[in-house]
Amino acid sequence: MKRKEFIIVFSLFLFGIILLIFQERLSSPLYLIAEVNNKEVLRVNLKSLKLKKEFSVKGNIGESYFEYNPEKGIRMISSPCPDKICIKQGWINKEGESIVCLPNRVVLRLEGGK
Repeated sequence: MKRKEFIIVFSLFLFGIILLIFQERLSSPLYLIAEVNNKEVLRVNLKSLKLKKEFSVKGNIGESYFEYNPEKGIRMISSPCPDKICIKQGWINKEGESIVCLPNRVVLRLEGGK
């Protein structure tokens, strides 16, 4: 096999592997998971939601409210904590990202469907 043929075959093989990885990532559902005191209290399949939606969970010091927007992701909109860092964090929209409200012991995280 000549050098040019090897490069073409190797490039096509690498391209196929990359396509498989991205296809698997795109096809797996993305879940919003809300935890209070390290216990899961809410799990939502975000790929099934087409419209904006608000959720709430009761934490240690009160109710935390957060919203889902299909174009932007998830953000905390109201929390009883004094410093409001969780609200200032803004939108999360990628697998593995999270919002933590430490005083209220609420964690919002995005997880793949594996």
